[in-house]
Amino acid sequence: MSKKVNIEYDSDEFYIDGTILFRYYGDGGEVVVPDGIDTVEAEAFIDTEEVTSITFPKTFRSINGHAFAGCVNLEKFSFAEPNEIFHTIDGNVYRENGAVLATYAVGKKDAVFTVPETVKVIEAQAFYHADF
Repeated sequence: MSKKVNIEYDSDEFYIDGTILFRYYGDGGEVVVPDGIDTVEAEAFIDTEEVTSITFPKTFRSINGHAFAGCVNLEKFSFAEPNEIFHTIDGNVYRENGAVLATYAVGKKDAVFTVPETVKVIEAQAFYHADF
């Protein structure tokens, strides 16, 4: 049986309902998602060009479609450890022990990206807005 948890977070930076982050309204830079959040909803960070990095809590479990669309300066994702679902390699998001490339940090200025040998699946929107 699952238990609904309500996160109380007094901030103008986020719109949060329960454990879901629906929208980010902050000034950008290095964003730290509050403890207890387990999901970032679709388009939650859309067009937040000032965001350079996002750190997620160890409770984090789900990224929904286009959550980071238009985050053209986002260079790095990170997760508090232990996180059973996600981890990062060079600031990019992977699942299933590196077998799935979930999200590429599109603000990186890489001219070329080499997919790690561990990757078997690249999610459909992993490179959305990447500028190669």
